[in-house]
Amino acid sequence: MKNDKDKINYKNLNEVISLSKEILKVFLITMVVAIIIGCIVCLVNLPDSIKIVNDVELTREAQMSLGVLAFALVLWMTEAIP
Repeated sequence: MKNDKDKINYKNLNEVISLSKEILKVFLITMVVAIIIGCIVCLVNLPDSIKIVNDVELTREAQMSLGVLAFALVLWMTEAIP
């Protein structure tokens, strides 16, 4: 005979599965938003008033770095990846 502890409670298992699906949905939405924000920062054409400050120009590589920073910042703020 099996103990009551050995029995699987399917009601709790279904709750865990549905909660896992919700967490996965939120994770995927957050990742998509982070990717979109990173791409926007990387690919947008900045006006000269933002690109050039005190005779120093923001290079394309620096703008790409800002895009990666924006991507990481969104993930950090939303705690999508703990």
